[in-house]
Amino acid sequence: RPHVEVFFSCSVVLRCGINYHMEGLIQFWTNEGQLGYRILDASLPDPCRQDLISGSDSPSDYCKSALLTKFVGYGLVSFAGFIKLPQISRMVRARSAEGINNLTAFLQCVIALVAIGYGITTNVPISSFGEAFMIEAQNIVIFFLMYFYGSLSFVKFATGISFLALGIASIVSGLATHIVFRPLQQLSMVWLLIALVPQIYQNSWTRQTGQQSGITYGMFVAGGLFRLWVLLREVRDPILLASVVVPIILNSILLLQVCFLGSKEKKA
Repeated sequence: RPHVEVFFSCSVVLRCGINYHMEGLIQFWTNEGQLGYRILDASLPDPCRQDLISGSDSPSDYCKSALLTKFVGYGLVSFAGFIKLPQISRMVRARSAEGINNLTAFLQCVIALVAIGYGITTNVPISSFGEAFMIEAQNIVIFFLMYFYGSLSFVKFATGISFLALGIASIVSGLATHIVFRPLQQLSMVWLLIALVPQIYQNSWTRQTGQQSGITYGMFVAGGLFRLWVLLREVRDPILLASVVVPIILNSILLLQVCFLGSKEKKA
């Protein structure tokens, strides 16, 4: 009986708590809940935002599509937090950065930083470029590991980190505006070629891929295809579209190289 009374008391408290928090949640997503309204304002088109705020039971097909696009976009942002972990794990387990091109590693840091600056200064929805934050953090870890495991000299490492720190400071301080980042983002396709073509050439020349991760390349290709779908439905910015299509192609080539050359290394 004591156990029954405790269970009954807990259920009453839990039910009261749920009701209280549900009221708070409803309050949060109404005009009176300013934070929730701002989140909706930043995330959805105006007609859909009004449907949600008014509590419409039958949102339009357009709003359903917009919600799906946002869901996939934010899913990609979360997915990006794991995209280079296989590469990092492989380097740490082998205690080596063999096979990873120095220029490729640095330019990938620059490209992600430019994408962040362009997205912030042009007010692009975070669901359309947010993965750049996640990828940049992992790029910097890889860049550090390359120095730690001896494949990158201190001078190159210090120069690269100083350049990245200067770029981050310009974004945070607001000194660099869209006037600066727009042409830089347009050049990102050129930088992608400069960054990944040397890696592709190095793999072909040495006939090995070292510590490069096929899982990471595969995740980049899959993530890029989903990102392309989101951009086509949400932004249709030709600069952003090109910056997604080019890496899909180049990462597909690198994935094939890891699959074929990597399997030859194992057999050898």
